[in-house]
Amino acid sequence: MNTIPNTRVLLVPFVIACVMISNEGRLSATVTFDWVTVGNPGNVPDQDYGNGKYGSVEKSFRISKYNVTNDQFREYLNIVDPDGLNLNSVYNHHMGSSSRGGIARDRTAPSGQVYSTKPNMGNKPLNFVSYVVAMKFVNWLENGQPTDGSGTLSGVYQINDGISESRAPGSRFFIPNENEWYKAAYYDSRNSLQGGPLGDDNYWLYPTASDSGPTTATANATGDIDNPGLNVANFASTADWNGHIGNLTTVGTAGADSASFFGTFDQGGNTWEWNETLVDSTFRGMRGGSWNSTLAHLAASSRFKRSPTQIGNNIGFRIASVPEPNTILLAGFAILLSLPKRTVRSAWS
Repeated sequence: MNTIPNTRVLLVPFVIACVMISNEGRLSATVTFDWVTVGNPGNVPDQDYGNGKYGSVEKSFRISKYNVTNDQFREYLNIVDPDGLNLNSVYNHHMGSSSRGGIARDRTAPSGQVYSTKPNMGNKPLNFVSYVVAMKFVNWLENGQPTDGSGTLSGVYQINDGISESRAPGSRFFIPNENEWYKAAYYDSRNSLQGGPLGDDNYWLYPTASDSGPTTATANATGDIDNPGLNVANFASTADWNGHIGNLTTVGTAGADSASFFGTFDQGGNTWEWNETLVDSTFRGMRGGSWNSTLAHLAASSRFKRSPTQIGNNIGFRIASVPEPNTILLAGFAILLSLPKRTVRSAWS
């Protein structure tokens, strides 16, 4: 007797295959990220500190837990510029020549090994990166991290002048806009907050989940924060190491008690971070302060802008993405498994 198998059994391999496909880029990717999900879509914005209201986002999204690091960017450079020719201007020489830069270039090295991270700098946030270069990196991620050196000039952003570019609809990866960055840094969905200085009940003043100014970080000989704990951030040039008065520190080493509500690290201090928002028609936004900033720069009330081509030893970025598609697929899988079993006899049984 021939029977058509249970519908659920037929669908199981299909769903698993879909999960594998949706994960394929992440599993085979050279550059990977730790993500946090920023939920509570449709939240109200923060109070107006005199420069507008920010933080309201209509959809859930993911944001990288840490800044893009030198190790991550070095992997990218060795793929998109394997011989160090820099034809698409993805590398800035200050990354190598500055003692606070983290990525060296040696054009005598074998192809694909031209770029290397300096000692103790691999897990530090990338710096000397312009907004334009950040867009190229995101394009490459969106295009599936191609290994033929392509994929940097279009995808999420059609690279032009740093001003006219906008996020392509349906993009999976992107530079967070100001509202997205702000929400990840300052928002807290709990109802038990004491409130900020003007009585807001859903936002902290600092991205360490605090309305009190963070403690300044100090560093050990390899650049890890050596006073981790509650409400600590790298600012005010106090993290001295590698012969510098004030320097970048290893991402995340302030500890979980200094993270935002959603679990991001270093959105206050370490490096200023680009955001996608166009300001005054000719600038891109940045927020969060850096290793040499004052306390005021870390606060939600502080809003900055810079030319999209500007670089600095205190300028970096983090990336954002749409939620992991596996969540939807697995939810569908659960529904399928809940369907009643049924065995259907074939017409020729």
